Amino acid sequence: MVPAAKTGNAIIETQSNGGAYSLLLSINNSTDIAKSLGTMDTNISIQANISLVEMAKQIWIDL
Repeated sequence: MVPAAKTGNAIIETQSNGGAYSLLLSINNSTDIAKSLGTMDTNISIQANISLVEMAKQIWIDL
């Protein structure tokens, strides 16, 4: 676990043809997450995935 993520000072930066993005990363309670997995926070890793999500089309029906 990156120590900066525990303090809210970690930044994930990514670039693509469409632009650049900076995302603040903060893991508020990695110790509890690790405990729920039966280990210590030094033994866990957390991955963030960024992907395109299509909006579901809403159908309105008047009754």
